[in-house]
Parts: sequence; C-alpha cells; structure tokens
Amino acid sequence: MNLQTITAAQRKQLETKCANRLNWTDGGHWIGRGKAPNCFVRQKSTSTKSHTYKFPTDESATRWNMEWEKTIRQAGHFGTALLTVGVTVATSGFGGMAIGTLAAIAKDELQAQIPYPRMARGWTYELIFTHEFSYSPTRIWREYLLKP
Repeated sequence: MNLQTITAAQRKQLETKCANRLNWTDGGHWIGRGKAPNCFVRQKSTSTKSHTYKFPTDESATRWNMEWEKTIRQAGHFGTALLTVGVTVATSGFGGMAIGTLAAIAKDELQAQIPYPRMARGWTYELIFTHEFSYSPTRIWREYLLKP
C-alpha cells in the first residue's frame, strides 16, 4: 500500500486520468498522454476534535439535565406520532390515529422517567468526534469501469 499526502488538485487530476477509459487499454495498460499516473496511491487522514462541557454549579448541571430530558421526550413524541400517523394512513384507519398517538405519547412519558446518567456540580462531559477518511482513485476507477 502506497500511503501519500496529496492535494485536492492532485486528487482531482488522478480521478480524471484514472477513470477515463480512453487512457487505458483493455488489458489495463496506460496509453494516455504523459507518464502513467499512480492510480494505486492511497491517502488516509484522521482528525479528532473534542469539546468539554463543565458544570461548575448546580444550576448549570440542572439546566443541562432539563434540556436533555426535554429533547429526548420531544424527539420520542415526534418519531412515534409520525410512525403512528404513517401506519394509520397506510391502513386507512383514521380512528386509530388519535388513540395510537396518545398511547405513544404516554409511552414516551414513561420512557422519559427511566434514569440515565445526569450531570452534577463539578462534573465534566467530554464529547469526542473522530473522523477517518480514506481515498484511492482506483476505487473510483473500478466503479467507473464496472458501470454497465
């Protein structure tokens, strides 16, 4: 595997040269202009970002907990109501729509009472985002050549 760092312009040039059928013979040999590009180059990049939430007071921790409880409850209401309405309309049972929606909301309220780790004074919460990107023009080249 040939790991390299390439720029966006080089990446675009490799994609253009490697994906053009007129640059290659049926046996996979280069017949285009200039030197054959390295279509087997691989580029891998990883980035990690983190954000730390701090709760120095009881008020900040309570505000965090209340917001999350509200968000979880509202997301559950919306998702369940949307599903209930969709199923009811699909089955042409309009009478069950209201009953199903109310039952779903009741279920979501009970679900919101389930304890989860809540923040308290002096605690911190670290959110870590990791992204890995892997690039190779050969993948694009193979997909292009295999299209019917």
